[in-house]
Amino acid sequence: SLVFLLASGLESMRRSVLFWSTPRRLLADFGAITALVVATLLSYFPGDIGKVSIKKLTLPSSPPWDPSLERSWLVDMTALETHYIFLAMLPALLVAVLFFLDHNITGLLTNRPENQLFKGTAYHLDFISRACITLVTSLLGLPWCHGALPFSPM
Repeated sequence: SLVFLLASGLESMRRSVLFWSTPRRLLADFGAITALVVATLLSYFPGDIGKVSIKKLTLPSSPPWDPSLERSWLVDMTALETHYIFLAMLPALLVAVLFFLDHNITGLLTNRPENQLFKGTAYHLDFISRACITLVTSLLGLPWCHGALPFSPM
């Protein structure tokens, strides 16, 4: 397909002799997104150029904040039976411990003396902001954010 060929060609620019090193690196690093943008723009051109076949996503005409199903934005906690609430407490406790340990271990690794960092005025604000975000996402039935580092084995 056009996108694959263009992205592969731009990726191979890294080893090319064209241009100097900075444009080659930029073309190689952003080759995939550049290929998608170019192919999408070509599909909107009139005439023979516009005959590039790209499947376009059809979106509903309703506003994006409307729920796709007939349900409330908030999870109805009163609709749950009591034993399900108590059953959910064990995994909730495990996740809370995981979040707490992950956050503190990351803080300890970051605040080592060799990093020469100092505590600012809002040093502990991340705890309350993360707690509020977890509460709101739980009430909305959305997945939680996690503070793991990108190279974390979790």
